[in-house]
Amino acid sequence: MSQDLVTLVEVTAYDPSIPGTRVLRFSSGRGTMTRPTETPANVHFAPRLQQPIRFKRSMFSNVRVSGGSTVGVGDIVLNNLDQGLAYLRDLGIDGRDVVVRVGPQDAPYPTGYTTVLTGTAEQVEVGARTATIRLRDKLQVLSLPLQATLYAGGNVLPSGAEGTADDIKGRRKPLLFGRRFQLVPVLVNTARLIYQFHDGQAQAVDAVYDQGVALTFSGNDRANLAALEAATVAAGTYDTCLALGLVRLGASAAGRITMAARGDAAGGYLCALEVTSSVSTTIAASIAPAAADNTASANGNSLFAWGAQLEAESALTNLSSYIPATSATVTRSADNLILPVTSGQVPLDRGTMIFEFVPRPVPLVIGGASVVLGGIGDTFSNTIYISRQGNTSLGVTYIPSGGTSSTVSRTCAFTPGTTYRFGVAWQPGRYAICIDGGAIAAGQSNIVPLASVARIAVGCAPWSTSSANTLSNAVHRAFIYAPVCVADAVLQQLTAP
Repeated sequence: MSQDLVTLVEVTAYDPSIPGTRVLRFSSGRGTMTRPTETPANVHFAPRLQQPIRFKRSMFSNVRVSGGSTVGVGDIVLNNLDQGLAYLRDLGIDGRDVVVRVGPQDAPYPTGYTTVLTGTAEQVEVGARTATIRLRDKLQVLSLPLQATLYAGGNVLPSGAEGTADDIKGRRKPLLFGRRFQLVPVLVNTARLIYQFHDGQAQAVDAVYDQGVALTFSGNDRANLAALEAATVAAGTYDTCLALGLVRLGASAAGRITMAARGDAAGGYLCALEVTSSVSTTIAASIAPAAADNTASANGNSLFAWGAQLEAESALTNLSSYIPATSATVTRSADNLILPVTSGQVPLDRGTMIFEFVPRPVPLVIGGASVVLGGIGDTFSNTIYISRQGNTSLGVTYIPSGGTSSTVSRTCAFTPGTTYRFGVAWQPGRYAICIDGGAIAAGQSNIVPLASVARIAVGCAPWSTSSANTLSNAVHRAFIYAPVCVADAVLQQLTAP
């Protein structure tokens, strides 16, 4: 097989004679033909590449050492001495894909080649000697506007929500995703004082302000534009049409109109229902529309449920991944962090661990007297671990092989939704704990080196990752391990809120 490197170029072009797209293929060197077993099979790369690729991209924009990179530009130059590329003038390549690969002359295609560019064609210039394809990289796609819909300017006042030729015609319609404050809507109907804040169905309007003064919601969300136009809106109040992202004022604005709103409502929500039972039972869940959210009245079409995920677990875990529902029972062990380690990585006689966690509004314990947040070790007779001990305390238990176990704890309220930082630092003869930068609690008896280590665990015990009373029911936000025993003052700093 020839080891001479060649460049292969594929350009997707629109051919009106088909009509449709086709792929143009060019090569440096002597050209190449794909084998019958390759994909695509039996296609020819014409040997016309005179300058395979010249490309440039700047790391920073606007002559600054900051900001985003600029869209790369480049050229592919083809030999056209025989005018064999005159047909390119009739093809459309603007915005079409260009793929450049490099590899040995006789390598299998495409597996034997390396893709060096996946870009976008800008235009082709066909001359007497060469044909040049101007390139842009895929960043060009990101420079396109997200919103392609423009105001038509076709209002026949006092009707319409498209503006007129004299005001907003040609302006892009607004899009809102999520919640935003101090939003400035677009005045789309000057006669009826109708403003638009989202092009499509919106979730809610939380407030409307005229020069900073709050207007009062009338309580009327109109079903469509016709209903909004026909409504009588009192001065100082506003109606909405969430279906179209519109609001209508009852009187001309004294100043700038701003608002707080929640945008696009064409998506869905992930809901989790967690049920715990100590005996075998049947669980039924019911979901229905509600009219108490002040945004929409209840109706039979206001709820769409999709992607139900059922998990059978021996203990509570955090919902962190999506499992497509099937006809079979879906089971999964807890989502915990297990780091295999050796004594060469983790000293047997000292260390520091910091846990940042958030208790959840779920039962305190399941199947045991404690819930383990994590630790270091390999077996239950050779470990140091942090656990929830009853309803109001959190502590560390040190169990060295051949030694006597020792536990020290501190009071902890375990308020659901509250972030706690718990730390432990240990060395021969002593270990200390601290919660949220508070007072140090220390133990000083029977602290001897561990015999061995196998793992660092977060969210479960280092000796077991499956039994009910060794799994954490907290949300773990951060974890720190250091192979040194820090001083008490440092431990307080590391756990301070």
